[in-house]
Amino acid sequence: MTWPFGRKPKRKENARFRNRKRESVLAVEVPLSRKEIRMRREARTKLLVRWCIVGCAAVITGLYVRSVWKSSLQSNPQFAVSHFEFQTNGGISAKEAAATAGLRTDMNVMDVDLTQVRERLLALPRVKAVNVTRRLPDQVAIEMEERLPVAWLTSVAHGIDQKSRLFVDRDGVAIKCDEVFREYLTLPVINAADQPVITLGREVASPELKEALALLEQIRTRDWSVPCSVSRIDIPNSWTLTAEMESGAIFTFRPGDLDRQMDRLEFILAKTRSAGRSVASINLQMQRNVPVRFFDEAAPVAELVPETAGASTAAPAAGSRNVGYTPAAASAPRGTARPAAPARPAKPPIAPPRREDDDIQSILRGI
Repeated sequence: MTWPFGRKPKRKENARFRNRKRESVLAVEVPLSRKEIRMRREARTKLLVRWCIVGCAAVITGLYVRSVWKSSLQSNPQFAVSHFEFQTNGGISAKEAAATAGLRTDMNVMDVDLTQVRERLLALPRVKAVNVTRRLPDQVAIEMEERLPVAWLTSVAHGIDQKSRLFVDRDGVAIKCDEVFREYLTLPVINAADQPVITLGREVASPELKEALALLEQIRTRDWSVPCSVSRIDIPNSWTLTAEMESGAIFTFRPGDLDRQMDRLEFILAKTRSAGRSVASINLQMQRNVPVRFFDEAAPVAELVPETAGASTAAPAAGSRNVGYTPAAASAPRGTARPAAPARPAKPPIAPPRREDDDIQSILRGI
């Protein structure tokens, strides 16, 4: 505790010197003398003359550089565009690319607007990426990446057939090819029934089409025990994908969870191959009681040469029969003998979970 009488007394400020500094300034306005006015005018005149000289020098230099540019580059025939270096991974020709970009042989290589050329080429629906560079003295290099078609795109319900020459790439972008190459004739057909309007160069807004493209990719990348090549994929509704193979077999899938359905298909095809039978159709939409049909072995399946792109290239010569699903717990009636199961291969493939294996084994007992 500090007592009031124990504090040191404050030092009082002398009131006489409190505003001494402010009071000592005299507010006196002295007019400029003639000499001072003359000196200020001379300084302003010198500064103005100096900036005028700098400006005139910049203008003269610009005009000189422009004249040198015209005489040495623009008017020089050595810098005229005489060669186009064109690289692409698709079917667009160099003549078509040059016409779209607006490049001519009478143009100067320095007058070519690379940004404008790139934008014009990217406006083509088939073009995915473009790189344009200038190579002195007289070359323009164009590197183009095109969208490569992976399937024909049709919509039979809305009058869009293969004569329209519409294709779709891996990203689901619709493109049109004026010139159909030989390798395009063997591409599968995707029939998107619910797509009345298809915009070229834009991604088709259809989740089912994305699933169909994913299905094509999985069938291409997997190792199958029997030849599997897709001829046609139909999308009748939002919960069904029907893939028709070149052998005439028809596989029905459910959009979503394609990995599991492809594993089931691979396992069934391997089992039926070991039993010496050919599958005509499988409906993989169901988790259990999977319907499987087989080709009749009385007449072999005819192998036909594809005539039109995307059409079914093989069909069974004889009809096919249905094989019903027999639950594992069901027993045969008395007095009837159950047919013997086919012999297992020496090295069976890796089976899916036990429950699914029982389902498929019960299907194969009807062979």
